Amino acid sequence: MNIDLSDALLVALKDFLQLHMGLNFSRRQDRELVQKIGLAANAFGYEDLTVFVEWLLKGLMTERQTGRLASYLTVGETYFFREKKSFDFLEQIYLPGLIRKRYGAGMHLRIWCAGCATGEEAYSLAIVLLQSLPEIHLWNIKILATDINPDFLEKAKRGIYTKWSFRNTSPEFQNRYFTQIGNKEYQILPEIRNLVQFSSLNLAGDSYPSKVNGTDSFDIIFCRNVMIYFSVEYARIITGRFYQSLVNGGVLMVSPVEMSPMISSEFSKIDYAGFTIYQKGNHKLEKSMEPFPDFTANISLPSVQTPENIPEAGVKIEDQKEFVRLRSLLSIDKPTEPFALTGGSDILAKAKASADEGKLKQAEELCRQGLSIDKLNPAFYYLLATLMQEEGRDAEAIPMLRMALYLDPDFVLADFLYGILCLKAGDRITGLKSFKNAGISLAKLSPDDILPDSDGLSVARFKEILDSITG
Repeated sequence: MNIDLSDALLVALKDFLQLHMGLNFSRRQDRELVQKIGLAANAFGYEDLTVFVEWLLKGLMTERQTGRLASYLTVGETYFFREKKSFDFLEQIYLPGLIRKRYGAGMHLRIWCAGCATGEEAYSLAIVLLQSLPEIHLWNIKILATDINPDFLEKAKRGIYTKWSFRNTSPEFQNRYFTQIGNKEYQILPEIRNLVQFSSLNLAGDSYPSKVNGTDSFDIIFCRNVMIYFSVEYARIITGRFYQSLVNGGVLMVSPVEMSPMISSEFSKIDYAGFTIYQKGNHKLEKSMEPFPDFTANISLPSVQTPENIPEAGVKIEDQKEFVRLRSLLSIDKPTEPFALTGGSDILAKAKASADEGKLKQAEELCRQGLSIDKLNPAFYYLLATLMQEEGRDAEAIPMLRMALYLDPDFVLADFLYGILCLKAGDRITGLKSFKNAGISLAKLSPDDILPDSDGLSVARFKEILDSITG
């Protein structure tokens, strides 16, 4: 095949791709573009690259052909819970307040996964909702997942994946949400697959927001690692349309590599654990003066065998005899000073690193190893609790959080997570109490301080989040 293009034809091709597909290729990418177009030409049955490009410029491609062309010009690489902190923000920060506001009347949630590729991200969002809504069957849920590539969409609809898509998750995740259908393939459970509606959409050429294609009034829009293919100016146009597709208070989630200059200036910003979340409206989540609902009135968590002497979260015990009793129950050697940390910082750092890489079992083993030499370190208990909660083991996480708060009554994030788990378990009174304790502890810190164990979240920002949830 002739793989040479004239300068004029190459410029015309780049203009065409920008106009019809939003794809931007800089001058230094000319050689890469020609190579990719050459592969596409061969797939379309053309032996001469010039003839193929001239055909493209006539604008005769069907929607399916446009999607096929896009598959040669972009990378559809994704996997479950990619860039996990984005999902943490939804599950731990954003969704609790939104669920609280909508519970009882208008119980609906709308999410758009734009540029969904083969569906891993859309299904990750569905799993987050399952974990956040024990009574999900009572809610009107819509997760719209769109992509320009029809082959990607067909794979996404089937919901069948190999182990490469699970490289950021544990074996327990596969066992819980998938059925093994072969030696190397796993199919997502029907109840999760049925939560997601897949549809073809070209972000550059189709209309949105629109009631016709259901691209309006979203609470959450995920569009990650898509804007990197657009010019800065075009990305601003697209994110401006996303802004119009969101309800007031809705959020846009993009990849960390898609920086602020690419995002419409209409958005306000939320900083979370090194990520920037873009919100329609001000930074505070919408409030409601109604009390927290009983999310799980008809659901009970399995009982957990824990020593009776372990106190409720947030209750500071001054009595040294009580501390001694608790210490004996946990086989803790008496420290030089109560609540003093005795080492294990290297193991804690390794455990956190493993957790960030999605190696949850390894992180849990490191936590337990650390506790064998540093049983009075509340950070180990808190990290253990987050690992257990991530795997859906809420009942096991609760006593870990109680222990963390016994050792450090001002552990804000432990109080916060404990409150969330109590609400999920239907214990509204304890949940609100724990949020109140978190607020008291926050008041002792400077607004500009970085909240410990928060991966960079400021005290002032966390207070806004807490206020938005508690009303």
